[in-house]
Amino acid sequence: MHRKWLTVGMAGIVFVCLFVWWMKKAADRPLENDELYSQTSSIAHQTYASMFLAKIDEGNNTPLFYAVQKAFESAAHYQTPEEWYKGQWGFRHHDSNIFLRILPVLCMTAGVALIFYYFAMHWHFLLGVYALLVSLTSYMVWTYAFQARPYALWFLLTVVQIVLLLRILALKPKETKRYVLGLIAVHWLLSLTVIFSVIQHIAVCVVLWLWGRRQWKEYIALLLIPTGIALFYYAHSPKYHFWFAEGFDKLLGAALPVDRLGLIILALCVWALSQAAWFKRWFDPIHKVQFNVLAAGLLFGTIIYAGCLAVLYKFKMGQYGYMEGFQVSNRYFMALAPTGIFVTTFAAYYLAVIPKGVLKKGAWILLAVLLLYRILRTSWF
Repeated sequence: MHRKWLTVGMAGIVFVCLFVWWMKKAADRPLENDELYSQTSSIAHQTYASMFLAKIDEGNNTPLFYAVQKAFESAAHYQTPEEWYKGQWGFRHHDSNIFLRILPVLCMTAGVALIFYYFAMHWHFLLGVYALLVSLTSYMVWTYAFQARPYALWFLLTVVQIVLLLRILALKPKETKRYVLGLIAVHWLLSLTVIFSVIQHIAVCVVLWLWGRRQWKEYIALLLIPTGIALFYYAHSPKYHFWFAEGFDKLLGAALPVDRLGLIILALCVWALSQAAWFKRWFDPIHKVQFNVLAAGLLFGTIIYAGCLAVLYKFKMGQYGYMEGFQVSNRYFMALAPTGIFVTTFAAYYLAVIPKGVLKKGAWILLAVLLLYRILRTSWF
């Protein structure tokens, strides 16, 4: 119990510090055109009914972020500057820079704090610190923490989804009821947040099925209903033209950079070696429950990565000429960012704990070098 409250307190400190820090940064960043369009067209000029009836004129027309943002603005009696309604998007309004980004920053800080809490509470405190540093050196976290659009909410819900999934797999079936109910709620919220959440629903259900949960009623609530919700909004979304300014490597690399992908592949190679009779003496065994969670996290990440590739190929097959329509953006693959943080942390844990002797020392040095590399590449201020 003492450890639990200590970890909760540390996670609270992480949350408060990040929120204050990021709100200061948000105050200095003028609102971008996408944020201004969402505010004037998708929030201020929409009723709640029109939002949930798919009347939002954006490619991703799911209503949750816009409805919550509108409710927050109404509660605070916020008024959108008239200049923006007139198309004067160059007009700077310092108070709006702060106010319109409160909810996104809250979501991103909550997501990062929850990642720290999960690893510090259920694995090891130092692993929680490592996961925190991995989060804070992730491009997608820094880029979209300040945007008054749905991406930070998507990040938070994905983190909650992963944590609930992993807790279900780590506990006995009779102890998982509340986590399953929570996971169902998160899937419904994700379907109201982003159309691409269908990939995440599939990934969760594949993992649960392969890990022995075969209750069909759960899959109706976890997969069929939320997928139906997402497809409803997709069917009513405006269909735009898209073009590529970056390759697949950069679009996916923003969420899961090549050095972290290499670390994950290395961990897989080490696992393969540890199973060979000739090399077993160089490695320690891992607890069965921990191995199950590690394997499930890796499978979930693999399905998410494959789903993102499938979406990219879909865009590629229907791409238009340069500057015709909208540029395919890395933000379409936000789900890969928290997934990559979890899988990278799992890979680091495996490499730090399993090898013996000089291999363990080498693994620690490699992890430190890669983390330092990411820290040096991150614009902290």
